[in-house]
Parts: sequence; C-alpha cells; structure tokens
Amino acid sequence: MSDKAVHELYEGFDHENLDGDGITLCVECAKHPSLKRFVELHAVEGPVCGVCQETSYPYRACASERKQELTNLIKALIRFYYNEYEYNHHWGGDYGPEGLLVATNPILEDSSSTERIRFPERTHEFLYALLSAQPYPPIEEGISIYAGHEDGVRGMNFALKEETSPILRSYVHRLARENHFDIEPDLLHFLDEFSDRVTQVVSRGTKFYRARIGVEARFADHSDDGWRRSIVRQPYRGTSLGAPPPPRASGGRLNRAGVSFLYLASNASTAGAEVRPHPGHFLSIGQFECREDIKIASLDADIMQFAANERELELFHFLYSADQLMAAPVLPDKTARYSITQLIADCLRQKGFDGVSFRSSISAGNNLCVFKPELLQPVEGSEIVQQVKSLVYELATSPTILEPNTDHIRLDE
Repeated sequence: MSDKAVHELYEGFDHENLDGDGITLCVECAKHPSLKRFVELHAVEGPVCGVCQETSYPYRACASERKQELTNLIKALIRFYYNEYEYNHHWGGDYGPEGLLVATNPILEDSSSTERIRFPERTHEFLYALLSAQPYPPIEEGISIYAGHEDGVRGMNFALKEETSPILRSYVHRLARENHFDIEPDLLHFLDEFSDRVTQVVSRGTKFYRARIGVEARFADHSDDGWRRSIVRQPYRGTSLGAPPPPRASGGRLNRAGVSFLYLASNASTAGAEVRPHPGHFLSIGQFECREDIKIASLDADIMQFAANERELELFHFLYSADQLMAAPVLPDKTARYSITQLIADCLRQKGFDGVSFRSSISAGNNLCVFKPELLQPVEGSEIVQQVKSLVYELATSPTILEPNTDHIRLDE
C-alpha cells in the first residue's frame, strides 16, 4: 500500500482520542485464544480497533461497554506472560508494557496482513492510553500490572506462568506438618469460589484412550509356505488394560495407595507417552467409553473467566499451577510431591465431581482421571499393539550458576 493510500486510510481517525469509549479491539487483532474468544463474544460493528485503527470499511470489534473488561483481560495476560522488570523502568524495563505488545508477543497481533495494516507507533499510543488510564484500580474492581509500594518498599510482579501459586504453596506447606484430612475443610471451602467455572460434562459415549507397557502374549505366525514366519502380539484387553483393583493400586498423581482411579488420555499418542515407555517397548492401547454423562473438573482454565480483579486472577493462578503440577512427571523417589494433587483430587471427589482433566506435559493432548473406573467401559475390539520407535526430547535453557553466593538460598529438590 502506498504512503498516500495509507494517509487517506487514516485521514478521518482521531488519534488524540485513543482512550475514548469508541476505541477498542477487533477480532482480527486479538491473538491470544482467550482474548480472541472474549472479543468475538462481545463483538459489534461500530467501534474502531486501536491496534489496526481501520476506518475504511465496517468490521466487528469489542463493544464499547465491555472496554473495562477488555482492559482487565489484557492486563491479566500481561501478568501471566511477563515479569514486571521487563516493562517497568523502575526495575530496568525499557519499553513499558505497551512496548512489549507492539513487538512479537502472544497477546496481540503485531504484523500487518492483507486485511489489516498495523503501525507499532499507533498501537503503542492506544495501549498506553488503555493501560495507564487506571494504573492502580481497587483490587476488587480491576487488575494492576504494577506491584506498587507496600510499607515504602517497591514490590515486583513476576510472570504467573513461571511462579507457583502462593495459595497452592500454602497448602503444600501445611501438608508438611498436618494430616491431609485436617486441611480438607479449608480446601473444600476454597473450591466453592470457582468450582462452577471448572465444571464440564462429558457425554455418554465419549471415548478416551489408555495405554499399558507390554502385551498379553506373543505368537509365531507361519505363512502358507511353511517356512517363513512373523511374530504377532496380542494386546492387553478389558480388565487387564483397565485400572488395577484397590489392593494392587499404588499411589499415583491423584490416587492414594490402595485407591483405584482410572487414568486416560484424549488420544492414543498422549496415552502412550504418559506411561513413559522406552524405545523398543511394545504398548497395548485401547479405548474406553463413558457409560453415562459424567461431571469432571477441568483444570485447564480459561483466563477470560478469571480476569475481573486481583482475587479472580489469584484463583486462575491456583488452577494453572495445579494443572501444571498434575501434568509434571515425578521421579519414583519423589512421589511425596503427589500429596497435594491427591488432596485436590479427594476434595473434588467430595464436591461431586466424577473426575478431573489436566493437560499433558509431554504431548499435545489432555489427561483424564476418573474416580470411579466403572463409569467407563473398554471398547471391545479397539485394542492395538504399537511399538515405540523413538523418543524426542526438547531441551530449554534454565537459569544457571556455577558458584552460589550469599544471595542464593538453597532449596530442596
């Protein structure tokens, strides 16, 4: 597009009123899935998008009366992805939060497309007006991207995705000195704050997958010519592939020793990955089908539902941390870490849930743990044998020191 055409495109736009009610965000410029869902849910024709600032034709953008909710959601996403030191100049940040969102980021679209021309400087102006209008809203009315001061000391917000929820940590600390049943009443009361927002109903007939390392038997399959043969394998089936009975159930991520839960996955590859096989292993994989509608708690929460204020964001952080903890693999000698996830599962079961779903840390699918294995039945004839050909490991750089100093406090692994 020529400079003249661009000038004409924006000629009628009021750049001095970027904080006006009529300037919001369009569906095409929302990038994060939760943000896009929010804009789509409340989209109308009329408002102008502050990112692309398109004015040449009508399009759908977030309704003006939802602008405060939109602002809170964008702030919540900033809090989720970014440490305050990355954008607050008091901590060394160079750009301000709006500067982060005009570069490549997970929240807003930043590059132009065939439908949208996006100018960083104009997006920056809009975001500055949006984010600085009320930097420290009352905690019950909004979300702040700055920690501010407390007792004269400047605080700092850290990216929620990199930190364990303080609420979850408090329960972990209590489990180090209290029995789980003494903590249950407090956790049950806490779950009341959001249990309705994590409730999902899985319909009767829905299928999931379960894997087990090994096979029932091997057989030599002789061909018709009498001398060539191949090895065929019979998978575990039915109860052999299902949950172990209570006497044989060892403690797991969500079940205590002697308690039989059924662990499943949304697809076969996730089910296989979750049993942690080695290359060369043969896996028996089969489907299990819901006998009836079941009510589960989904810990893969949508931040859109928890972006109204600081307390709501704390609830989301708890759910996100619990989801991450359930998904994380634990070494055999560290299974004591399961005590918190087992406590959460116990309380969800007491709340009337039939199971809990959480993300897989090693595959693209989700996991499902059902508290009563009899709620699902094996799908006859669905069992197959698959061999693990290879494993793929993804390495990520972790903050490292060669020699700790007095600023470093040693933590237990």
